[in-house]
Amino acid sequence: SLQLRRQQSSGINAEYGDHFHYFSRHSYEETSNRTPNMKFLLLLLVVLATVYSYSEPVMNKKCKKVIRRYGKCLSQGFQSSLGCDSADGDMKGRRLTKCTKMENKAAACGHTCVRDCVNASGADYRGTVAVTKSGRKCQAWASMSPNRHTRTAANYPDAGIEDNYCRNPDGEVGAWCYNDEGKDPRWELCDIPKC
Repeated sequence: SLQLRRQQSSGINAEYGDHFHYFSRHSYEETSNRTPNMKFLLLLLVVLATVYSYSEPVMNKKCKKVIRRYGKCLSQGFQSSLGCDSADGDMKGRRLTKCTKMENKAAACGHTCVRDCVNASGADYRGTVAVTKSGRKCQAWASMSPNRHTRTAANYPDAGIEDNYCRNPDGEVGAWCYNDEGKDPRWELCDIPKC
């Protein structure tokens, strides 16, 4: 058998030696026998990776502890940049530095208080919907064209007025915006999911 292989591949044997055919044939036979199993494992790996990528991240103990401490900072008057409500107060010194670090850690854990949905009147909505219920583009709050108004970030500093996102700065029945496409209607409610 070895003699026959030598005769069939004298050119290859000259370059790689007698072991080339034995190992390449042996490897091919093993690989061809494993191919269905390898395909199954590869498919299983792809499915698991896909499921994992679409699942909610599991919060570890360290992040839970960080967010709990961040909550204490908020209750003591730390002013959040993550959209969280905080108690009235003026935090200074080491406590301010510590709470700022805690906020950065909470953000790294994915914590935010920004709402992508509305409850009740939508006064706390801070999402990025910028289209009215009828599909009209929202006018930027800083713009006075085509509709002049007084609902500006300077006049309503706690209302989250920015860009052309739907907001409810003045107690309407829901989040709304001015119509960027004309003066009729002047403003309109936005279609934002309920929490």
